[in-house]
Order: sequence, then structure tokens, then C-alpha cells
Amino acid sequence: MISLIVTSAIWLIVAAGMQGALSERITIGWGKPDFLLVSAVILSIHRSTEGSAVTGFFAGLFHSALINDRLAALTISRMLACVISERLYAGFLGTGGVTAVIVSVIATFVAGLIYLFIGVPQNIWSYFADTIGSAIYNGAVAIPIYGIYRMFAKRRIRT
Repeated sequence: MISLIVTSAIWLIVAAGMQGALSERITIGWGKPDFLLVSAVILSIHRSTEGSAVTGFFAGLFHSALINDRLAALTISRMLACVISERLYAGFLGTGGVTAVIVSVIATFVAGLIYLFIGVPQNIWSYFADTIGSAIYNGAVAIPIYGIYRMFAKRRIRT
């Protein structure tokens, strides 16, 4: 149990570092990757509902610390997106990389929608375009992150 917590903490810290160092630099058009959200989703899909909520909470906390804004909106949106991701992944017939990509895209839309109502962005149309672009980008980012997760996962992953 302790090793799972430490591994998850290290995973989220590395994702936060990638978010801070790379996210703005590799933006394509209106799509910007959200390494913290995708990492939290990948960590959450093999956890319990409570574990998913905790993972999402810390992902939102780290993301809020990076941008120094809207703590409640980011933590709540990430928590609910991770819980929904865990449920979606468990509900799909085939569990694997393609399912992880689909769940990451859906989680990005869920987190964006929740953030829309709690965080209230300044320009809603621009925010919708950013969310769509980020969802596509996060789907692409989920492929290598899920592959790395599968490679380093020490515990048995439910199938």
C-alpha cells in the first residue's frame, strides 16, 4: 500500500514537471496537453473509486499550484473526471490502450465541463475550442503514458 502511494506521488510529481516545462512549448493550435490530467486518469483506471478521487484531488492540487489559480475548480474537476474514468474503464468490454485513450478523451471533456461551471472562464467559446483541442491532444498523449504505466506497473492490473 505504501509503495502504491509513493509510486503514485512520484508519477504525479513527474507529470507536474512535464506540465510546467513542456505543456506551453508543445501546444499545437488551440490544443494543449494536460499531462497531469492524463496521468491521473491512467493511474485511476486501475483503482477503486476512493483511490481515483484521491488521485484526481492531488492532480488538481498540483495543477493549481503550477498556475496559481482556481484551486477548487481544478481539484473538483479532476476528482470527478478520475472517478468517472475509473467507472468507464471498468465498464468497457475490452480494457487496454485503446480504451485508455477513449477514457482520457472523455475525462478531458468531463473535467472541462465541470471546470466551465466552477471556474467560469472569461471567454466561453475560446474555452470550448481549447477543450476540444486538449481532448484530442490528451488522447494522443495517453498512448505513451499508458504504455509507460503498463511497463512499470508492479501490481497486477485487472482485465
